[in-house]
Amino acid sequence: MSRIPFSAQALLVCAAFLIVGIAVVDDYGVGWDIAGQLEIAKANLNYIRGGGGDILPDHDRFYGVAFELPLELLSRGLGLEDTRHILLCRHLLTHLFFLVAGFFGSLLVYRTFNSRSLALLALLLFLLHPRLYPASFYNSKDLPFLSMFMISLYMTHRAFRRDTVGAFLLCGVSVGILINLRIMGLMLFPAILAMRALDLAYGGADRRKHVSATRQRQSEPKTQARRDRRKHVLATGGAFAIAVPCTLYAISPYLWDSPFEIVTAVRTLAHHPTPVWELFQGRTVFSSSLPQHFVPTWIAISTPPVTLLLGVIGAATVCVRLIIRPIRVLKDPNLRFECLLLACFVLPILAVALLGSHLYDGWRLVFFLHAPFCLLGVIGLHWVGSLAKRIQPGVIALTGIGLLVTVVEMVQIHPHQYAYFNFFVDRTTPEHLRTQYEMDHRMNTYREGLVWLRESYPNTAVSVHDEWPTRKDWLILPQTDRRMLVLRPQGADFRIFGGKFLRFLGEIPPDNAVYIRKVYNNIILVVTRNHSP
Repeated sequence: MSRIPFSAQALLVCAAFLIVGIAVVDDYGVGWDIAGQLEIAKANLNYIRGGGGDILPDHDRFYGVAFELPLELLSRGLGLEDTRHILLCRHLLTHLFFLVAGFFGSLLVYRTFNSRSLALLALLLFLLHPRLYPASFYNSKDLPFLSMFMISLYMTHRAFRRDTVGAFLLCGVSVGILINLRIMGLMLFPAILAMRALDLAYGGADRRKHVSATRQRQSEPKTQARRDRRKHVLATGGAFAIAVPCTLYAISPYLWDSPFEIVTAVRTLAHHPTPVWELFQGRTVFSSSLPQHFVPTWIAISTPPVTLLLGVIGAATVCVRLIIRPIRVLKDPNLRFECLLLACFVLPILAVALLGSHLYDGWRLVFFLHAPFCLLGVIGLHWVGSLAKRIQPGVIALTGIGLLVTVVEMVQIHPHQYAYFNFFVDRTTPEHLRTQYEMDHRMNTYREGLVWLRESYPNTAVSVHDEWPTRKDWLILPQTDRRMLVLRPQGADFRIFGGKFLRFLGEIPPDNAVYIRKVYNNIILVVTRNHSP
């Protein structure tokens, strides 16, 4: 295996994941915001074609046309018209982008540590997150941003490693796309420029004011080298600084008529226009008044223990290095990049807490934190393994076992991995989790309810209460199933309850429940019968 290039090995792992993804893609439902995501692409396409009018009337115009528009164009290019085929195509492409991001993350680790085992573990840490894996199919908003964030981190590392104008141009293009997907990506722009400024500062101005004529002549080659170095740093930094706004403007139609609309986009970063309620630690809170520990708590209770432990160790390692030898860290490009990872993870959490940013659906709006956290986890793994060479194989083996435990649990609760919680919360007491946290933010359980009805009444047409959570998952069913499952706004035979709609049931389970689905002994789906079909 050592003769096979690492990139080929990583591609083989990603190919294996893709095969699994193709096998399970039909098991997942559709996100509740699919209508809005489809409208983003259609509205932008109409605007580009000269249809006139506003792209979209609300904040959705700021969300990533760079991902939604290619999905729309590809669906049209393939001639897909049935909603099932369109949605499955979107699911697979979103998942493929997630796998591509994992591949780039593994390359970053390999070129940093020159270790195949660390790089492959980085790939698995990134992909095997129970909350993110199912979202990589149906969430075309947060997961593409996470994926592009990892790719942008790779491009940043590559730019400073190669130190060429072309590499920094490519880095700028990736960051521009990232900002298009979500305005939060703007944080990388000043961070990378600051890192380049440090190269300029430590490029070495000749601080020796009093030298003899002989020593001055001897220093002339070095002085010229420093000047050339500064010019190169300015040129590469300038290339990056120009590439970002140019790319962002080129792929963001909402900026074409009003370039300063970017200011409005930034303002929406902290405050979502419509407050959303959320069940958190047993009480209802609104997105406008979240507790400061909201994000850290969600990450702590819904991240696999092995990933969580390594990430904390890695973050602590970077902090200690920065405190003990700050100048060395600022001068060393690799150590400086580690600080960038720490900043990309810590600063958004602090910003959410201090600015009172509006979040909802758990921590999905900050899923991108998983990218730097995984890379910090590899730093932690490398540090633990470096304590003594003889323990390195054991550390890697324990990490592998931890990942295997995660895989087993993902298989056990499939396809409801989005309801995953680790052992830091009570998973054994019946109905405890359901009364403390939302277990199905995106209301993906409705698909299972529809499939159960179809299998339970294979030769009979039954009617189901027509509401958006049910309809969105009805759209991805085969045409034959859709014909047999008739959606009615009133007088339907059955009604499905999942996600936040479980609150409408009152007593759970109700007397008329005909199907119940549990995860960790907590109800996440109820199908009720209104009258006999």
